[in-house]
Amino acid sequence: MFFGPSRDARQTRRHTVNPARGLRLVLASGVLGVGLLAMACGGDGSSGTPVPAAGGVGNASGPGISIAQALASKIDGPLLVNGWLWRQANGEVRLCTTLSATTPARCGGPSLVVVRLELDGRPDVQSQLGTTSSTKPAQVLGTVSRGVITVTPNISG
Repeated sequence: MFFGPSRDARQTRRHTVNPARGLRLVLASGVLGVGLLAMACGGDGSSGTPVPAAGGVGNASGPGISIAQALASKIDGPLLVNGWLWRQANGEVRLCTTLSATTPARCGGPSLVVVRLELDGRPDVQSQLGTTSSTKPAQVLGTVSRGVITVTPNISG
């Protein structure tokens, strides 16, 4: 004769979850999910997502900010700004929100004049009919003031 809990009660106990253990599992799953999401991020830089490092100018990496955000920023130090590089026939270089698909490309949306940046010799630019433009999104590190971004020189040490 058996004097312990009934068979049904024993089965029920085996399938219950300790609330503290359940909370640990939920937290661990959340941390893992955030980590996987961070590793999977990618994009064109138009929404604050990472831009390929090969298009970077200056010495920085990260998601960067849009040109509109840079123009509205009150920060005095360098900003990492996403956009498309474009140089018109007069030599002025701009960081543009978009480039048109026309030939030659045209700068569209909010833009910044870029100071201290040479486009000649860069592998990620193309020249057509007097203008030069980047072939992929770029990030520029520099200080922004009154519609101008002054490129921060690379620091080596």
